Amino acid sequence: MGFGQNLQCIRTRNGLTQEQLAEELNVTRQSVSKWESGASFPEMETLLKICERYKVNLDELMRGSLKEHNEEEAESFIRHIKVFSIQMALSVSAIIMALAVISLFDGIARDNLMGAFFLAVVAASVITMIVSGMEHDRFVKKHPKMQPVFSDKEIERADHIFSWAIAGGVGLILIGLIISSCLDDTYDSLIFTNVPGTAFLAAVSLAVGIFILFGIRRGMYHVEEYNKENVHLTVSSKTNKKVGAACGVIMLIATCVFLIWGFWGMPGGMYTGNWRDYAGHWGISWIVFPVGGILCGIASIIIKAFGDKEKD
Repeated sequence: MGFGQNLQCIRTRNGLTQEQLAEELNVTRQSVSKWESGASFPEMETLLKICERYKVNLDELMRGSLKEHNEEEAESFIRHIKVFSIQMALSVSAIIMALAVISLFDGIARDNLMGAFFLAVVAASVITMIVSGMEHDRFVKKHPKMQPVFSDKEIERADHIFSWAIAGGVGLILIGLIISSCLDDTYDSLIFTNVPGTAFLAAVSLAVGIFILFGIRRGMYHVEEYNKENVHLTVSSKTNKKVGAACGVIMLIATCVFLIWGFWGMPGGMYTGNWRDYAGHWGISWIVFPVGGILCGIASIIIKAFGDKEKD
């Protein structure tokens, strides 16, 4: 590929018309048209401006093939989003499913064992989310803007699947509610306890996983939304660091409250010193995590609102 074809690839990738590209480079539309047709070449100063503005190498711009580079970038983008969506969906679903397991074995297994099991699942899930989030941030910084990957027909089909996935997730939650309401206390008295609550939490776990999986993958098809979000993230990186720090503090406090509340166990709120008499409050202390998540969301909205005002 020559310079003209590479310039056309750059313009297409960034969603620009010849007029818009000419305006960004301070030239006429006729000049851009001649460059793309191979009738003429820009001056060195303009070439360097193109390389700097659109993050391409001069040698690649003049003699390489940006089309092949874009195809490799698109494959990398699809692969990354698929892995990222699976990791995030499984991590969040695992935490909710762990609550379902604790609910199922309530009164059968020791509370301290159930608490340790829940902490292990939360730790593994949080570590996975942190690593996945850091890898996603690195990918976004390296590829803040992507060209359209799929055809209109593929996007339409993906939107259709997404609609059914969301409807299916909602249906799972409703089925969980129906099952939990139909099961009576006789099921609790056989072997396990709180079977209705376990069924509902399991349904919610699957539904949330579906929401996250297909919600993230939707951005793989709607590249314009990915570009818009990541350009904003690049501009407001300081605000995002504040959000991350605030959420980190909130969840650290939530974990401390969870541990203290869980290990504080005798009826009446006093610990006698006898470990065998020690009951704990693991059955209810888990609620601090969803509360912490809500507080993180509130903090994120407030910090970003003030951050946008400062930026303006």
